[in-house]
Amino acid sequence: MPFIKTEPLTNEQIYKANEQFLNRKYKNLIKILDEVNNDVSISDKSIPRTRNIDYLTFRYRYSEKDKQLSFFTNLYSSLVMNKFIEENTPNGNNANKFKALFKGGNEKIELENRIIWIGSDFQLKFLIQNLLDNQIVESEFANRWLITSNCFSKLTKNKETKEREIIEFVPEKFPKTTAKGNKQKLNKIRTIIESHSKYLGIKLKKDIL
Repeated sequence: MPFIKTEPLTNEQIYKANEQFLNRKYKNLIKILDEVNNDVSISDKSIPRTRNIDYLTFRYRYSEKDKQLSFFTNLYSSLVMNKFIEENTPNGNNANKFKALFKGGNEKIELENRIIWIGSDFQLKFLIQNLLDNQIVESEFANRWLITSNCFSKLTKNKETKEREIIEFVPEKFPKTTAKGNKQKLNKIRTIIESHSKYLGIKLKKDIL
C-alpha cells in the first residue's frame, strides 16, 4: 500500500514518493544500528537491499484466452524485425524464451539466457510500461523494473577489447530514464503492440509515459 495520498498522483510519482519514504526509514534504522553497535562500522553498502517478490517474470492476463501465447510470438517477431531485440546471440534468442518472460514464474534467469535488448533503455521502459498500463501483463508495481532486469539484458562494447559484451540492466535506473533519440521508434513500438493486441479485444490507452 502507498504511504501517501495517491489520488492526484501518477503511478510514477507514487513510486518515487514511496521509495523516498523507505529510504528515509532505512537511513534511520542504520543510525540506530550504529548506536547499538558503536564498535562496528555499519554503512549503507554493508546491508544488501533485497526485496522478497513472488514473481521474477511478468504474468500474462490473457493466458486462458491465448493458451499458446501467440501474442508474444508475434510481438517477438516484430521486435526482432524492427531491431529492438538482438536476432543472433550465442545462446539463441527465440520466441519460446521470450514467451517464458510472461508466464509469472519466480526463477532467476541467468544473464546469458535473458533476451538481449538492442533498443535504448527508454524504449524498453516504454514497451514494458505499455504492456502493464494496458493490462496485457501484470506485476507488482514496485517490482516491475526488477522483473524487467531479470528478463532482459543489453549489449555494450568493452572499451579495452572493443568486443561486444552482454551486461545487466540496473533496475534503479529505469525510473530516471528519459526519452532519447528517434520518436518514430517509440511510435513503432506502440504500433506493434496495438496491431497484435486487437484480437485480444484490447483498445490501447492513448497517453503512456
